[in-house]
Amino acid sequence: MRESFNKFKKAAFIHLMIRCLAISALAAFLSVCGALLPCKLYGVNLLFIFYILIALIVGGAAFGISYLFLRGTDKSLARYMDKELNLAERTVTALEYEGDEGAMAAAQREDTETKLNLLSVKALPFKGLAATSVCAALAFLSFAAIPVFAATVPPVFAPPVIDDKEPPRRVTEWEWAALDELIKYVEDSRVADDETKALMLGQLTGLKGVLLQGVAQSSLEGFVDGTATAIRNGVKDINSSASVVEGQKAANLQESSYVVTRLYEIFNLAPKQEDDDGKNPDDEKPGSSGGNSGTGELNKSDIPFFDRDKGYVKCGDVRDEYYEKAQKAYAEGLITGEEWALIIANYFTDLNEKN
Repeated sequence: MRESFNKFKKAAFIHLMIRCLAISALAAFLSVCGALLPCKLYGVNLLFIFYILIALIVGGAAFGISYLFLRGTDKSLARYMDKELNLAERTVTALEYEGDEGAMAAAQREDTETKLNLLSVKALPFKGLAATSVCAALAFLSFAAIPVFAATVPPVFAPPVIDDKEPPRRVTEWEWAALDELIKYVEDSRVADDETKALMLGQLTGLKGVLLQGVAQSSLEGFVDGTATAIRNGVKDINSSASVVEGQKAANLQESSYVVTRLYEIFNLAPKQEDDDGKNPDDEKPGSSGGNSGTGELNKSDIPFFDRDKGYVKCGDVRDEYYEKAQKAYAEGLITGEEWALIIANYFTDLNEKN
């Protein structure tokens, strides 16, 4: 009789596992929803692994507890079989007198075994089918609600996020075009030697790469100053070589001066001149206005002009007057930017030579 009974016991155990799994899944997904919803409402971002751990812990605990409460005993299963299979308490009686060797007990066990053999295990109804179905349906709804909560629940009670990070400075189309034009000018220039051109091209393209990544307004001047300083120092190093003739040194300085000045002009920044010690001489002059007034025009006092004997010089009123005329011609489109720079530099070089 025990063999026949164990067939139904195995089927009942499978039913028990299904019930426990449904309860476990419901508890796991409900716990994830219960943790996710307040986290979203209060703006707390937990790693995905934490939600998995919550589901595993709660689901495992729910499975174990439900198994302990629902597993039952052989007697309770026998009563359920007798009731559902109309066995008139045969199974309970057979189990109760399972160890009795009497003729009546043996006949009763044999009768019960015969009845059980005639029945299929599929005939045993699923105990708690309605409750299990409800648990499974709710578990599915809870699982479906997880991505919905994650995507749609707003941080209603979250404290306001203060973004103190300075946004990137927008580089205008005109500034990009002017920077590309300056790079093209250096590439096509025949004034500086190849080493100086390579130095300036490397610095300018490096600055362009930094700008493409995004630079804050407060950092832009530092990057431009760094580029200008690198060009000046690089040209000094190149000119210190014995292989560079004096005339070429002057040309290298003249060309790098124009490139640096033009670079500051493109981004509407104050040009900075450095002396041989790397300091800004204008910073040591009381009352020196220096730099850009913010009107988009260069401050003429910061633009160097080269003299063979004196180096970089400023030519007072004569220089200012001529600069204004050349600036006006450039603004009216009568000359190009390259022509404007060369006219200014060559005019005052010649002027100082005559003086």
